[in-house]
Amino acid sequence: MTDNKELTSQQLTKNLLSFDGGMSYLESRGINKEAAIKAKLGFCPPYFSHYQNNKIILSPLMKGRITVPIKDAYGNIVAFAGRKYDPLIEAVELAFWQMYPSNPAEAQSRIDQWKRGKWINESFPKKFHLFNLDIAKHSMRETDYVFLVEGYFDSLTLNSFGFENNVALCGTRLTDWHATKLSRYCNTAIALLDGDEAGRKALEHMLPTLEEVGMKLKIISLPEGHDPDTFLLKYGFKILNKAVNRLFDKSYRDWK
Repeated sequence: MTDNKELTSQQLTKNLLSFDGGMSYLESRGINKEAAIKAKLGFCPPYFSHYQNNKIILSPLMKGRITVPIKDAYGNIVAFAGRKYDPLIEAVELAFWQMYPSNPAEAQSRIDQWKRGKWINESFPKKFHLFNLDIAKHSMRETDYVFLVEGYFDSLTLNSFGFENNVALCGTRLTDWHATKLSRYCNTAIALLDGDEAGRKALEHMLPTLEEVGMKLKIISLPEGHDPDTFLLKYGFKILNKAVNRLFDKSYRDWK
């Protein structure tokens, strides 16, 4: 039996495929249609019905956002994340005013929440989930390594460029559960983190966490100011693939 989250996801994907602006935006970020469909990306219009049978099926703060389902290792949807689509700001504001016509304070509060960040996540236990693991696990077994990245779009861009053996940490640190889960599918992790201070700090605890489960850690240091999706858009598949090959023959040098 298909659950509410899966049915909601199916509708959101239909919305995305009929919304040229959403697909154009994803393509500008390096995410192709095939990868978007495989990951079940979607789009929540400003006037989407967020309730069924008086129960909420999707956070109203997903209005006007590209939606990203967070799935467990078996493909079951546990929550949704949403990326703000800026051209719809005015339409979203109007939708909230119409959603709360007799409660202007609530409408304004929702608008302020919506504007606050590019991303919003429905609540889920991040320490027990890795984004893209349901897709990545097959390729991880074949290659015997996994890329560790920070964000959803980093992961999806890697998928679009043929590197499906990647998982995103969903904004949290690598946990013992994460490492144990990854060790079931491969023996090596490649940290491909943002080329900033936050990315460097994320590496500090990775080595001991992975060593506890018998995994090796290798690192690809991206140029300052780049994250995996912007790097791939600028340099393409061949450069990253060459860097990976160098890692495994011990001749890799960081880009300067």
